[in-house]
Amino acid sequence: MRISRNRFACRTRIGLGMLAFLIPGVLVLAGASVSYGQTIAVKLVDGKVCARCMLSGPKVSIPANVVFDLGSRIPLQVHEKTGKLLGLNSSSEAALKFDNIELAKIPVVSTGLRSLELLSQNHSQELGEIPAAAIVGLPALAKYVIQLDVSLGELRLLPQSGLNEPGIVTESSGGLTAFKYDVQVSGYWLTAEGEDSFPLRVQFTTRQFDTIIDGIVADMAGAPGGDIDRLMLGRINLGEFVAFRPEDLSKSPGRPDLVLGTNLLSSFLVTINQATDSISFKQLSKPVFPKEEREFFVARSEEDAEGLESFLDKNEKSRLAGEAAELLLRYRLVENPANRKRIGQAMDFRIATAPLERRSETMVTLADELLALQRADSSILAFDALSKGLVYAGDDLNASARHEINARLGKLCLDKGDLKQARRHLLSAAFGMPRNGLINLWLGELYERTGKQARAWSRYVQAAISEESPAGALAGLDRLNRDPGFRTGFSMEDARQLLEGRVVEFHPPDRFERNPRNNGLSPVHLVELFTCIDEPRTQAAELAFGGLLEYFEKQEVAFLAYHVRSPESNPMVSQASESRRRFYDVSNTPVAFFNGISPITSGGDEGAVARTFAAYKAAAMVKEGHSTDWSIEGKIGLKDQEIAGTLKLSGPEAGGSLRLVVLLCEKAVMGPGANSLMLHYNVVRAMLSPDSGFAIPSASGERVFEIRTSLSDIMDSLSSTIAEMEKEEKVVFTVKPVYVDAEMCSVVVFLQDSKSKQVFVSRDFEVVSRHSGGSGRR
Repeated sequence: MRISRNRFACRTRIGLGMLAFLIPGVLVLAGASVSYGQTIAVKLVDGKVCARCMLSGPKVSIPANVVFDLGSRIPLQVHEKTGKLLGLNSSSEAALKFDNIELAKIPVVSTGLRSLELLSQNHSQELGEIPAAAIVGLPALAKYVIQLDVSLGELRLLPQSGLNEPGIVTESSGGLTAFKYDVQVSGYWLTAEGEDSFPLRVQFTTRQFDTIIDGIVADMAGAPGGDIDRLMLGRINLGEFVAFRPEDLSKSPGRPDLVLGTNLLSSFLVTINQATDSISFKQLSKPVFPKEEREFFVARSEEDAEGLESFLDKNEKSRLAGEAAELLLRYRLVENPANRKRIGQAMDFRIATAPLERRSETMVTLADELLALQRADSSILAFDALSKGLVYAGDDLNASARHEINARLGKLCLDKGDLKQARRHLLSAAFGMPRNGLINLWLGELYERTGKQARAWSRYVQAAISEESPAGALAGLDRLNRDPGFRTGFSMEDARQLLEGRVVEFHPPDRFERNPRNNGLSPVHLVELFTCIDEPRTQAAELAFGGLLEYFEKQEVAFLAYHVRSPESNPMVSQASESRRRFYDVSNTPVAFFNGISPITSGGDEGAVARTFAAYKAAAMVKEGHSTDWSIEGKIGLKDQEIAGTLKLSGPEAGGSLRLVVLLCEKAVMGPGANSLMLHYNVVRAMLSPDSGFAIPSASGERVFEIRTSLSDIMDSLSSTIAEMEKEEKVVFTVKPVYVDAEMCSVVVFLQDSKSKQVFVSRDFEVVSRHSGGSGRR
């Protein structure tokens, strides 16, 4: 091993050196056949030392697998989800009960442990279907002398006090190497020697199988593939036992040059005495060098596709075969020119080295990765991968694998214009996974391309409300929602019926009735809600507002929802809503007004709906709810997309601050946002009176007001408002609800005092075609 000493000139040598002395207490135990002490049964799972136990916290005890990392200085780390279940906090202690020994009162840290999640997921059978929930570090065993015999599957815990008791049988020190180890924040450290007695910092762990050498160290030794024949740990030549795995260790805590693996420890009896900071290795078997593993590491370092293929031809059952197959495929994919046959052969290795029960799932993942590369041949290669995976779908642990493959095959057929095959694959996938977002998105695209827009809309909605909604679903909905040809025959009432029972809703248990139980109270004239779809707290307010609509469905109460850009951006905003926000000086949402007064700011998520509804219901009941002095009559018609009509306000002498406000309202508008609601009700779209309302002539009697507006002008105004907001706030809205459905419109008219804000009377007029009679409706 040739290493320039300058490489290490500025490195602090932490290890205490190769101390080939023998610690008496350790020597007695090393290699001993013991009849004294306690033993925990362990086994290697994914190279980790694992054992099963009962794990106990302040609240409960659960069966669990734990990983022993004797190189960790943290006594016990518990996965955060398990910690929550056990009732652990920052000052908690835990206990682990094995078959014949209990480790009690261990300080514990509850944290996210992704390594345990992957271990439980990928090795569930070896773990007996019991998740790995904790990592046990060396300090948890502080009162014991520890012996780890990986070959026998034993972790022996021997009391310090029993080292010289008659029950312990000893043997000679032949083949034993003992050291002092250094204790650092990052773990436990030894020192090894390369050629020319050059020192290397060695970290002791039991957390992985491979013995890892730093890639720079290996490269400077002239062996970038880790093919080093001599590297001494005391009297042990590690190069006789293991093939070193080169990795970048520069960012590892303590920056080791070498990290020991359980592949090395499997050949030794390892004894650790924390009272003397000593560790010894007693060789148990002759070294059997893994030549094929070195072949893999060398080919890997050289990015040698042919070398990897040769390794796989001879070692398809090797523990490294899966990794080799992944690398081979990666290297074949970057070859120029691309060779589909070679890539296909690499795929065959990839699927052959995967567990039988995961082969289909592996190919689904591969197909998604290939498509993400956006190569010219991505679709062809993804199709090959999926076709290979389909062969094993019946054996896959994932029962949905067949459907996921069919879904992607359908998408690929759709992309190349084979709509017949796309339909066959996608419908087959949808039968098995009816609520899958991607499948519904792709079916929506299929139906849209074949002119079946209503079906497409339905599929886009199902995709949009799925747990993992794909981005294209909202774009598809927006595209159809703004298509005048489609919307002529499809209203938001159709949408409401399709969504019923599939989105969050609130329905009051009863309806308002005029009877003595109301204590003479009557409903208010007008309910106004200020909301913002991208403010989560408005969910409860909008649901309660909808519930109030149902509660007063047969009463003379008008409802208006003003969507404003407060506190967030909001594509549902209109100039009319912003005008009313300024009138009421609303700075945040949600807030509701009843007859122009009594603002209620109650909000929250779905759990706050009942409370909010109760507050709204109480505020909507007033004494003398209807003024007998004022009345509004009129007729609103629709002709050639133009809304026009005459309004008649009758009442006593007035003038002053009284104003007649006229607003165009759409009964339902689709606009998904952060408040998790798809449909929004009684949305204000335009002001049909001046912003401040029509001034009221002072003379008593009938006052007449004419209104006229064009739907195209309203939609242009909504589009301009959104464009200005996007530019000003540097946002881009996926859904832009600018289409106004005349069949869903009404005109809300109310008389309000512009100073006191009091509303005296209101009417809600249906917009009807020129051939129909017009009348107020509720």
